[in-house]
Amino acid sequence: KDGIDLKGLAVSYANVTRERGGFSLLGLIATPKITLTADIIEVLQEPRIAGWPADLPYVVGSADVDDVPQVWDVPNKNRYAVVIGIEHYRKDLPNVNFASHDAKVVKEYLIRRLGFAEENVVSLVNEHAAKSDVEKYLEYWLPDHVDQDSTVLIYYSGHGAANFRTNEGYLLPFDGDPTYLDGTGYSLKRLYETLEKSPAREVVVMLDSCFAGTGGRS
Repeated sequence: KDGIDLKGLAVSYANVTRERGGFSLLGLIATPKITLTADIIEVLQEPRIAGWPADLPYVVGSADVDDVPQVWDVPNKNRYAVVIGIEHYRKDLPNVNFASHDAKVVKEYLIRRLGFAEENVVSLVNEHAAKSDVEKYLEYWLPDHVDQDSTVLIYYSGHGAANFRTNEGYLLPFDGDPTYLDGTGYSLKRLYETLEKSPAREVVVMLDSCFAGTGGRS
């Protein structure tokens, strides 16, 4: 908007909402590689701000989302999570870069920052996220543990796929084949029907996946 050339510069991007004349910060991304449209952009390198003393360097705080500090001492035994990250597939499919790493970091956040007991967080990564593993923990393990006071979180990072005959979206397990989704995929419909049967008072589903072609502009 102000004609600042950001090419080659590291920027911080704040995703915000305006509230009563101020801003509520929703998230923060720091990257020199991705172009983002932002409400607020703070330039972390040159060009220099007009009037800023030439001999005074900028002070840039560093933050690494992979470094998860411990802030929760007493875990809540009524919080359960199934975290799935599939970066490599049995079938010759493109890798889902960083999916297994993201699943690892999400698990650490749940335990160290959000009060999930470690034994209540199931992590299914790569070859440990076959269809039978997904079915086991979503449809048997969760119902055996969850009650009306529970919070449930499902996180999935990996390939999604669309059945173009039914316009239905599927999660693709480690041993899934997008050519035979009905037999090898795990449908979103099945996922939500399974979770609707849960007595849990709160269910959160986070899908870091693409379902090209399934409904509208999704």
